Amino acid sequence: AALTASSALLASGCADRAADSDLAPGLAPPSCAMTFTPYRIVDLDLPTARPFGGLDLDGDPDDRIDGGLDNQLGALHATIVGASESWNVNPAIERHLSEDLIWVLEVGRCTDGGDEVRVMLSRARDADADGALELVTRGVPAVGTRGPRITALHGIADVPTGYLTDGGGSFATDTWQRAFAVGVDLIDDGTFLTGTLGFAIGRLPDGALAPLAAYATTTLDEDSGIAELWRDEDVDGDGVISTAEVRPMVDILMRPDLDLGACDDDTCYRIFGDDDVRDRASVGVTIVAGPTVLE
Repeated sequence: AALTASSALLASGCADRAADSDLAPGLAPPSCAMTFTPYRIVDLDLPTARPFGGLDLDGDPDDRIDGGLDNQLGALHATIVGASESWNVNPAIERHLSEDLIWVLEVGRCTDGGDEVRVMLSRARDADADGALELVTRGVPAVGTRGPRITALHGIADVPTGYLTDGGGSFATDTWQRAFAVGVDLIDDGTFLTGTLGFAIGRLPDGALAPLAAYATTTLDEDSGIAELWRDEDVDGDGVISTAEVRPMVDILMRPDLDLGACDDDTCYRIFGDDDVRDRASVGVTIVAGPTVLE
């Protein structure tokens, strides 16, 4: 399948980068002969209460918010769920995953007895509706070692943040952004993969705030605590919550908790932050993925 120019760069990396041990290990070729098995994500859940769930994405014990786990988006989601009975991303995203949102995991396993495992997270589509998916953007794989569970860390991928903020159920946007420190902890039952997916993202773009702003607008006339909160955010008093008006609250509740070093562009990152500045926010979700076919 044809990939976009940006996704080809994301997937391939560069030889000089791959030689740098501080960069994502998936930029280098695998250590063994490897075949990849594709799975389509069919269910995804953000936490609705503590414990928030997630992975330790950076190995820093000082920035973990809940039992050693990194999950700022999960904390934001659970906070809003706790204040509003009508807000919940999970039912909406399950519907989107069965319709317009196609997200694929490819698991690479050694065919020559090696122990390396790779997990690649990619965006896909089925433009010709033949059931075989075409990859749109292909990530840099997270890398791990074979064991009873599929565990891998330090990948890079594009993630659908415009869907992960649609707690109202009908306001999702097709907004994707680059994620670093992609990791998984999955159980393979022979057919389905179940477990945790984690990653780190920068500040949410307006397209990812739009679903939350649209939902907030629908609550303004309610007699509820969440409506009172949103009315306070309607700074210009026009009866519509804009992305600019919702951003200050999101920036407070989803502040960056990970220090990841920067590269010269957004196709790579340095695993160990080098400036003591927390520049990415963590995300942790539970997923179910089933077998699929790629073109």
